[in-house]
Amino acid sequence: MKRNCFILIVLINLLHCITVTGQKDHARNPVIWADVPDMSIIRVGNTWYMTSTTMHMSPGVPVMKSNDLVNWELVNYAYNTLGDNDALNLIDGRNAYGRGSWASCIRYHNETFYVSTFSSTTNKTYIWSTKDIEKGPWKEISFTPSFHDHTLVFDDDGRVYLIYGNKKLTLVELNADLSGVRPGGINQVIIEDASAPSGTDSGLGEGSQLFRMNGRYYLFNITWPRGGMRTVVVHRADRLNGPWEGKLIFQDLGVAQGGMTDTPDGRWYAYLFRDYGSVGRIPYIVPMRWEDGSTSGTLPSMPMTGHPSSHLIGTIYGIRPTEP
Repeated sequence: MKRNCFILIVLINLLHCITVTGQKDHARNPVIWADVPDMSIIRVGNTWYMTSTTMHMSPGVPVMKSNDLVNWELVNYAYNTLGDNDALNLIDGRNAYGRGSWASCIRYHNETFYVSTFSSTTNKTYIWSTKDIEKGPWKEISFTPSFHDHTLVFDDDGRVYLIYGNKKLTLVELNADLSGVRPGGINQVIIEDASAPSGTDSGLGEGSQLFRMNGRYYLFNITWPRGGMRTVVVHRADRLNGPWEGKLIFQDLGVAQGGMTDTPDGRWYAYLFRDYGSVGRIPYIVPMRWEDGSTSGTLPSMPMTGHPSSHLIGTIYGIRPTEP
């Protein structure tokens, strides 16, 4: 048996109280009772930054910060106006209601913050960058086409990519200055059906968020099996162009779409949202645990006061992560 073959991530009961950095008391999900859809979170030192979706509303792509993953404050927006067309300007009988910009991605690379998104209303992909995420100024780059639900990837070899799509996920290489798609660069389908691990009758397979741990890539996606609930699927690979292997990792209360982050003291959390109808898509922080040496894929027992081990949900195989 290869020692590095299997690791178990355990996502603990969504309704269980959570304790995170700086919290003297337990916090309870959801951490924000408001519409904060399509979250993307990074940690820089002792501070987490989160972006979200504002769709047709401007200013857009709010930037929030937290020192404990529970209490968040709004500190900036990535843009004041997204574009100049009839739908966004509400003229000639047109509107962009429910459209505009979706599913942003936040990254920190070489002491610079990057926030990206896409819009079918303008048919463009946008990337904003700044050294000071709270005060700006932001530099904007936009190009065509609109890359649906993409994740921005700064790879170790210095090249930059997007992974995007719905069900069929594609890896596309960008110019080094992020000005657009690199001519002659990598542009290939890496996963034919991102929803496949959740069953044969699945829909969606989008909301890509990529993480690299110990030389391996982990790609989070949301699926929605027909007649079922929103579900988290994760694929892993040793190389960006694959091969990729996927697994259903989390299916509970329809909480899905997001990614993972760690704390300075080494604890791990998934961040996901739950659709509450008119309230909006509200954020959950879900504890994670990585375990060495499991090959069965079954859930281990975990002593939890008041919560039986059957409340542990979801597994993913991989290599134990380290500080990125």
